[in-house]
Amino acid sequence: MSRERDVSSAVVDYSGSGLFETVFRSTTDRWGHAFLNDSRGPGVWINLDLVTGAPTCTEDTAVSVTEEDPGTLFITLLGGDGVMYEAQCETSSTAPLTPANIATACAPGFTAIPGTPV
Repeated sequence: MSRERDVSSAVVDYSGSGLFETVFRSTTDRWGHAFLNDSRGPGVWINLDLVTGAPTCTEDTAVSVTEEDPGTLFITLLGGDGVMYEAQCETSSTAPLTPANIATACAPGFTAIPGTPV
């Protein structure tokens, strides 16, 4: 069980993108669960356990996003086992990421990043 919490965010700052000013935020809770928020769905925090391959205990998170439309959201999680996991999720200006579509948008899911030096 993790005792720390973590927060990360990324914003699309290219005005030519349909995702302009969309903010993606990730966080962990004290129990090692990881969550994602798409600013277009205010107050909706998506449990990343819904995405195949998510670590059972997350110590740290990071997010980054490309500025195309559709763009790619990269979610990186540091598992309690010291291994980093990454998922690439397709984003679209027509619909925010939600608990109902996150697994499909991030298919095939999280994969371990080989050789994590932690």
